[in-house]
Amino acid sequence: WESEQNSHNIELDSKSVGFFETFVSNAFKKRDHSKNSEDWTQNYVLDEDQLRSFREAYGYLLHGHKSMDKLKCVLCYDSEGTYDNPMGGNGKTLTMDSIKYYKQTVTLDGKQWLKGDKFVWSGVTSETKFVLINDIEKDFTFQTLFGVISDDFQTEGKGVNKVTIAKEKSPKVAITSNGIITGSGTSFERRKHVVEYGNYWKRCVDEGESVSDDKHLGKQLFSQFTDEDWNDFYNFGFRCIQEYL
Repeated sequence: WESEQNSHNIELDSKSVGFFETFVSNAFKKRDHSKNSEDWTQNYVLDEDQLRSFREAYGYLLHGHKSMDKLKCVLCYDSEGTYDNPMGGNGKTLTMDSIKYYKQTVTLDGKQWLKGDKFVWSGVTSETKFVLINDIEKDFTFQTLFGVISDDFQTEGKGVNKVTIAKEKSPKVAITSNGIITGSGTSFERRKHVVEYGNYWKRCVDEGESVSDDKHLGKQLFSQFTDEDWNDFYNFGFRCIQEYL
């Protein structure tokens, strides 16, 4: 329990919109080709359905609650990307990585994922509450995660005895991917929750602009946060948890 405590002075606020929430909202904007403003930001519209899908998924990942018959892996895609033509830089990794400010996380490099490697989960302990598999390759097999998502979580390190974490206490899992993970059948469908990111922030990079420019957020996320910014950040997470529940 002590490892799950984070020391922050937080004032509950149900209305404030901070820098992180603004970043998230923009991450779910998509190009509207019927618009042709000279200001490229005006040519993007918010996908309300996908933003809601993110908020519910984010709340699910933040909270320790688990319904044993509704255990999910959150799949984060780019709306226009493919494995052969990746469209990175849209905010998938940053938003998922932000969960580390709430709970102990382990991030695995999807490009170095080794099939059949029994030590692939060696960094996961009984205190780990979230696992992010980042930027997977085309040959990634989602079926290999079925047990991790909905059964007891087994982890083994080199020279260390195997540890089994009961599924009601095991970490939740998310994947970021440039392409769509294929699969069919009830086992596949019931274990996934899809979040499809827009291409607003990719366009920002293509325009030679930065998230921290005054035109956008005006500061770097997290590293330049004030106490008020952190308060806004956590309140957004709390609202996502409420929406999930």
